[in-house]
Amino acid sequence: LKHASARTRVPTRIAEKDAGAVERIRRFGGIPLLVSNSPELCMNLETVSKKNGRALNPYDTTRTTGGSSGGEAGLLGAGASIFGLASDLAGSIRIPCMFCGVFGHKPTPGYVPIEGHIPYSKDPMFDYFFTVGPIVKRAADLKLVFKLLVPEEKQHNLRLDEKVNVSNLNIYYMFGEGNKSFTQSQPNDRVQKAIETAVENLASHFHCKCQLVQLPYLMDSITYNGAIFNINGLENAFQRSEDPDDWSFFSMLFMFIKKLIFMTDTNFGALSWGPLTLLSRFTHNMYNPDITTQIARSRKQFSEMLGDNAVFLYPTFPVEARLHNDLTNHFFNVSYTSVFNVLGVPVTQVPIKVPGNLPVGIQVVAAPDQDRLCFAVASALEETCGGSVKRQQAELASACSTVILNSAARCHSFTTGKKRMKIWLLLAVAFTIYGLSESARGGGRGGGKGRGGRRGMGSRMPILIHRTPGSKDYYDHKDGAKIVKASHFELDYMLGRKITFFCMATGYPRPMITWFKDGIELYAHKYFQVHEWTVGNDTMKSKMEIDPTTQKDAGYYECQADNQYAIDRRGFRTDYVIYTY
Repeated sequence: LKHASARTRVPTRIAEKDAGAVERIRRFGGIPLLVSNSPELCMNLETVSKKNGRALNPYDTTRTTGGSSGGEAGLLGAGASIFGLASDLAGSIRIPCMFCGVFGHKPTPGYVPIEGHIPYSKDPMFDYFFTVGPIVKRAADLKLVFKLLVPEEKQHNLRLDEKVNVSNLNIYYMFGEGNKSFTQSQPNDRVQKAIETAVENLASHFHCKCQLVQLPYLMDSITYNGAIFNINGLENAFQRSEDPDDWSFFSMLFMFIKKLIFMTDTNFGALSWGPLTLLSRFTHNMYNPDITTQIARSRKQFSEMLGDNAVFLYPTFPVEARLHNDLTNHFFNVSYTSVFNVLGVPVTQVPIKVPGNLPVGIQVVAAPDQDRLCFAVASALEETCGGSVKRQQAELASACSTVILNSAARCHSFTTGKKRMKIWLLLAVAFTIYGLSESARGGGRGGGKGRGGRRGMGSRMPILIHRTPGSKDYYDHKDGAKIVKASHFELDYMLGRKITFFCMATGYPRPMITWFKDGIELYAHKYFQVHEWTVGNDTMKSKMEIDPTTQKDAGYYECQADNQYAIDRRGFRTDYVIYTY
């Protein structure tokens, strides 16, 4: 199959042989369907790249699938595949699986072959932090696929065929450190409800002994990520030769300058790896040289607490799937998942049914080699309170399945998703101007016909506001999203000047506002900026600016307000004018 790991600096290639995990699946009769979408070098919390486009969430196409295995999770969530293979270095299986409402497993390291993955490193720590695992729609398939992935000579340590009595297990759980942590956000109400629902069902249906714990080494666990960034020999966007370690601060700076002047299409997430690696190594050497000892101590304490008869429940992510490009604001929350890569333990993401339109999930964590406990508890939760939430509109579900399948089919590596994360930490300080240039990325500019024969700036004619037909049908619910103000400041615009659009919406919960041009969402536009601010707990204001404008910016723009009860849209038609003398 074709693959390139979405790298912009190398052409798409046809694989000469199967990766280790893929070879095992094919040996037992597995048939590869496609190579699914992932970000460049698997280094992004969202699945989007210049080469392959963007993966869309099957529950809401305006939202992300997460990353980096978002293409694979999206396919499973849309029902377009039976199972998939993905990889995980900091949560790249689990976060997309939560956002798309499916099961995903990060195995105990060392059991599933990882050879043939891009990127790859010969550093021994890479084998410890990085894993390949299954994504499935049903919990029962987790053990089935995992057993196929593990070589026969290693399976005896895992005791996968040993029956697990869930009633005999101890259940420990936490809600995350939240406000007590410097880095983590407090889980929202639905995520907390997912933990509570899982605990209640395990206690009532299986009579498990459940205990709320506070583990100090999970507080600010993002500091453990430094161990991941200390991996050597990992392919990156800054290397000057075939040697992945042949890069420096200056080669990194050169790449950012190229990005600033639009001379490279390298993805923002892939570029972020460099500053974060330098920052991690600096803080490790200057402020926390004992981190390796701390990690070893935490790993020992955690494994001893769980033993071979307990699991630990923890949020997968503190919020549901975000709108496209919004996960940058949640970068530090990757510590909810990455800490378990550093601890080297098996984890299964389990979708939990709670009221609402978007999937949420929890992590079921076990001690090393106890993957079977994760599978048993995942099946128990699926039986009582788990599984995907139902989509609210069958038409939307069908459309999402088609969009994601088409998007994934043009991407890059087997039924295998990828890994890594999206980050902005050092860029916010060292490369502010670059961050501003990347802050909005939009769906491109459509065409438009201009009008000549006018003198001076655009006309001051009344604004045309086109209301979406049938939108009144949405207002049956008192808390539904409703646009109360909408305008643009020039019906006609002069080339090279600014167009500004404004939209204000009310509703509870507070609506989210998305902008469209000619029916395409604006999420990657180098001259496109959106400014948002909230009023109270039920009002959102949004201002969209295009500066400077060109002929291609003429067209039909829309703002969309959306909450769980209603969707409302307003439209604005605009055209350019040309000076004639």
